[in-house]
Amino acid sequence: MKKGFTKLVGALSLGFILAACGTAAEGNEAGTGSGNANGTSANTAPITIVLYPNESGSEFALVHEDMERFIYEATGRPGNVMLTTDYNIAIESIANGTADLAFMGPTGYIIASNQNPNVRAILVPSGPSGTLEDAVYYSFLAVREEDGHLWEDGQGGYDLSLLEGESMSFVALTSTSGFVVPSIGLNSLGFLPEGTLPEDHFGQAGPFFSQVLMGQSHQGSAFNLVSGQTNVAAFFNNDSVFEHHSGPYNRAGMVYAIRQDAEAPLDTVRGELMRIILSISVPNAPFVANMDNLTEEEVESIIEVFMSDEVTFSENWWGTDQETIAFNRIRQGDERYLRVPDNFFDDLR
Repeated sequence: MKKGFTKLVGALSLGFILAACGTAAEGNEAGTGSGNANGTSANTAPITIVLYPNESGSEFALVHEDMERFIYEATGRPGNVMLTTDYNIAIESIANGTADLAFMGPTGYIIASNQNPNVRAILVPSGPSGTLEDAVYYSFLAVREEDGHLWEDGQGGYDLSLLEGESMSFVALTSTSGFVVPSIGLNSLGFLPEGTLPEDHFGQAGPFFSQVLMGQSHQGSAFNLVSGQTNVAAFFNNDSVFEHHSGPYNRAGMVYAIRQDAEAPLDTVRGELMRIILSISVPNAPFVANMDNLTEEEVESIIEVFMSDEVTFSENWWGTDQETIAFNRIRQGDERYLRVPDNFFDDLR
């Protein structure tokens, strides 16, 4: 590792910071159905919900079924879950109307709504308080546990100047917690030259990292690390894939383990350990609607279904322990879906 001088002790909490595939689905434009009080429409065309690669795995099959059923119950229109292997496909699909709904990261939402102002965030998972006040997740930089001591700064923290010249795995350039937030964290430490874009300096081999891989999912990025293809990786605190092994929860110094029931690509590296050397909080990921395709009544009914007790207390959606594979993180308190105003993402925007 290349030695440097800047050191960071403990976790860095940056809060909420930050300095495209087709035409609209046939028969699915706004106004094509006459929505009634409960959102059920005369339009019977399927409502498509697009997911990022992270949520497209077979481990979430029960949640995919739930989504399709809930959409039908809310609107009377069939639900159709669209799985992807690329962030940009999901972003473009919701922006151009190929998809009607999306579950996506905050950066993806900001990009899509910039392309189409009628893309609207409608729901977000709350924090443990049951409010938006603590509705955050965490972006991590991690190294292999057996190498963790090489990154220690001798003062109880980690020397992040050692990142320069290392091999790095990100998720995708459009991933909030898998590239955007980590790159801004590195910028705050003085590693980004003035006037240089993060994607140019950190997102390719040469200027800062000796090698840069894109995992195309958080699972793929972690795999690049534990399989030895890179020495550092960015990903988020996904309890359906990783489990807390030791150390401070969601903070620098925590040791994360690949779950023993992890699906591909992590099925060949189950049990491998990673140490978190940087942790940054990020606003929770929203459900997003393309209002060109859906009526206000339909969206209102979808919101009501996802805020219902059936979703709130379903183990498919919030895990109760580390043995549960759930769409969201392990329940810590009163987590549930809440309506979200667009300005929730303003600091990140």
